[in-house]
Amino acid sequence: MQPALISSPFNCLVLEYSNANVILGDSWLIHHSPVISWSTRDVLKWGSQCFPGCFPTQTLPTSSVPIKKPFSGC
Repeated sequence: MQPALISSPFNCLVLEYSNANVILGDSWLIHHSPVISWSTRDVLKWGSQCFPGCFPTQTLPTSSVPIKKPFSGC
């Protein structure tokens, strides 16, 4: 199962003795309308109303630092 990069607040109930990773309710499924591959447990496609609201639009900051002299160890 691949993690999904979706951001969507929702209320949940933690079931103490459940074997399920997550149980999604009708309201969440109707809102996001995912196409799910049950054999691979992957979300193949998200509903059209998920864009751009549910997915982060900010890119993560990146930077590079030049290495002047390699570390020679102890």
